[in-house]
Amino acid sequence: MYRFVFLLLFTLFGSNLSAQFICESTKEISDVSPYLFYLEDSDKSRDALSLLNADNSEFTFSDGERLNFKHTNSKYWIKFDIENKTKKELFLIIKNPQINDLEVYVKDTLGNVAVRSSGNNVRHDTRELMTSDFSFTLGTEPQTVLIGAATVSDFFFPVYVGASPAVVETLHYTDIFNGIYLGIIICMTLYNLIIFFATYERLYLYYVLHVIVSLFMMLRFRGIGFDLLWSDLPYLNSGSSIFLSLSIITSVLFSTRFLDTKKITPKWHIYFVSLAVLGGVLFFFSYFDIQPLTNIVTQALAGVLSFSLLFIGIYHHFLGSKVAKYYLIAWVSLLASNIVLLFALNGVLEINFWTVGSTQIGNCIEAILLTLALAAKLKAYKNEQAAYQESILEKTKENERLVTKQNIVLEQKVKERTAELREEKTKSDELLLNILPKAIVDELKSTGRATPRLHEHVSVMFIDIEGFTGYSERVSPSELVGDIDRLFRGFDLIIEKYGIEKIKTIGDAYLCAAGLHSTKSDHAMRTLQAAKEIIEFVEAERQRGDFFKVRVGIHSGSLISGVVGKSKFAYDIWGDTVNVAARMEQNGKEGKINVSEQVYNLLKDEISFEHRGKLPVKNKGDIDMYFYEG
Repeated sequence: MYRFVFLLLFTLFGSNLSAQFICESTKEISDVSPYLFYLEDSDKSRDALSLLNADNSEFTFSDGERLNFKHTNSKYWIKFDIENKTKKELFLIIKNPQINDLEVYVKDTLGNVAVRSSGNNVRHDTRELMTSDFSFTLGTEPQTVLIGAATVSDFFFPVYVGASPAVVETLHYTDIFNGIYLGIIICMTLYNLIIFFATYERLYLYYVLHVIVSLFMMLRFRGIGFDLLWSDLPYLNSGSSIFLSLSIITSVLFSTRFLDTKKITPKWHIYFVSLAVLGGVLFFFSYFDIQPLTNIVTQALAGVLSFSLLFIGIYHHFLGSKVAKYYLIAWVSLLASNIVLLFALNGVLEINFWTVGSTQIGNCIEAILLTLALAAKLKAYKNEQAAYQESILEKTKENERLVTKQNIVLEQKVKERTAELREEKTKSDELLLNILPKAIVDELKSTGRATPRLHEHVSVMFIDIEGFTGYSERVSPSELVGDIDRLFRGFDLIIEKYGIEKIKTIGDAYLCAAGLHSTKSDHAMRTLQAAKEIIEFVEAERQRGDFFKVRVGIHSGSLISGVVGKSKFAYDIWGDTVNVAARMEQNGKEGKINVSEQVYNLLKDEISFEHRGKLPVKNKGDIDMYFYEG
């Protein structure tokens, strides 16, 4: 009856009604969900101070329900009034570490407004209180609190308020729970890692990877990882799909290896490998700004995988697998804990300490049970190995006779192959010289590595094609590649003429440097002459119907060169000189050669330049720039 009357009053007098939370206890923190008003800000344009000072007519009353906005791109404003009767300092706690952006506005009875901001998109050490959840001080006076929040992850919004003694006690119990969880997971991980190094059985490595990924997923979900491990790397909090997609991959690796699906159920093995590939694709897309779609798809894929693994465990158990029952029990415990969390996030169960922490409990049970399952698997594996070795011994004698016979044939093939290898080596050497400078090639062949070098006097030239993006959208791939190839081949011939080293092409940009492998002091002059010919070459191409225009930037200074990569060598250069050369190109104009003050000082007595004045450059301030005149 009371609730009906309250709702009726809210409907009739909503513009003047405000729910007020009264804090009277210092022994426990209080859930203020029954006192909250919320407002969806779909275009994120509402003014916070206006909402703070206005009545609640635009807001929707929570009606005592825990706020859960699920997946949305909207921003939400949450508002409530609070009166403090404890005379202790109060704290606001938002128990969802996945909120990306938070703004808290606190107005006291005198009309003063305190503003605080946080979120897992900013460094952890900027928070007012160093906790895994979001905690803010509210002071001791009665207040109106307005919270602005937005996130691409699960948007449940449990809000608590408590006096300082209660908050300290709650954090203490949370730390104990997290410590027990971390202790169990670390012990299981180290134990199985030791067994892996003793046996080199990949199944133990897959177990360790699965547990570690699950651990990091939990650390991210509970905010512990941001608090303790990657406080300087807030981008790791950008979306739950990063770790969840990795969890999909490691779950497939471990499960298919443990159940030996490739041998026993090959069609199901292909199905699980396909899910793992999709998980890899989602991991790639998790770095792009397409949230919350990526999170939703990843969670759906994880759900499909979970029930698929449950089914295959049951199926293998009925096929007579001696170890499937251990796997099945472990997986059911984890799946049950995830279902509890899923129900909590979608409003079926109440969001509290145990429902949010259910995945940690399930994760611990799974880690322990899978360790027991691995022990049983190892015993069965040893028995199989003993039988296998016995059969191998029987075949060895037969193989010895075959080997003797084959040796004669192999000797002849070796001679033929040796001649082929010599020919291939000659071709590979020629190809390598097209990729790397000769000095670097010689060093790689003699020592197996290339020593990084510091070059004190070098000129770097960047060339960029103007309007390339628009052109690429209008032509076919073959036309696009043909045009850019023709242009870059012309550049190659020009810089080779002046003894300039081509470094690489990046899309429609061309990077080269003079003075890397010679002691001549005319590197700036040679670079400028090459740039002039490149401009003339491009203009000649335009006369024949080509559309391309280029910007050229040159800077002189010191840099470091070296070779990176193992299976695919890449010669590259690094240093401020390279960055400034790029800025020269970016601040140039089509058909012009834009040079830095260093180039100007080297050539001013021989070449005429137009001083452009000081122009702003990112991370460098204002820099003098000059156009080459002739």
